[in-house]
Amino acid sequence: MKNYLGSGRSGLAAWYFQRVSGLALAVILLLHFFILHFLTAGPLTYQAVMARLAHPLWKTVDILFVVLGIIHAVNGFHLLIDDYVHRPGRRQVLVGLNWLLGAFFMILGVVTILGLKAPG
Repeated sequence: MKNYLGSGRSGLAAWYFQRVSGLALAVILLLHFFILHFLTAGPLTYQAVMARLAHPLWKTVDILFVVLGIIHAVNGFHLLIDDYVHRPGRRQVLVGLNWLLGAFFMILGVVTILGLKAPG
């Protein structure tokens, strides 16, 4: 008899990762907001943001934020697919598309951040 109720894996590690990465993303977002809106002198302009992103430390922080956010999203969709898609073939196709889209957006985000230059 075929099992259409799940993928056969427990998903416990993925479930814990969602909680830990969600908490990490929330902390990073709050720090990001606090630094930009309370510690930055002067108005937040395009030039100020580009000058900040020209610094390697800020590029690294933003890349880590983007990568963690995309991995969190892809893992969440994977958990949803495992819970709601019961046919193994369809599940494999959707999981594959999920990871391909995640990889595409991760590369796009990293390339975009690395390509930013300070104005002037």
